[in-house]
Amino acid sequence: MWAGEDLAAFEQKMSMKPVAVRGIYDHSKEIRVEKNRNGEKGYDMVTPFYTHLDASGKAAGILVNRGWVPYDLRDTHQH
Repeated sequence: MWAGEDLAAFEQKMSMKPVAVRGIYDHSKEIRVEKNRNGEKGYDMVTPFYTHLDASGKAAGILVNRGWVPYDLRDTHQH
């Protein structure tokens, strides 16, 4: 059970729905996941996105896959 209903039913109803979230990216903890796309070497850029402070005051949030970047643009930073 998830949120009071069967997990499969919940996933069917809620999967891939748009959401709005407020917070801040932490680019100092950003990671690159090597990935080939259509035969071209590159990276998926994954960045922590902090949405709130937990009960102990520590930043908490989600990981955001910000998309694929070609290998030759790996050191270009535009925030």
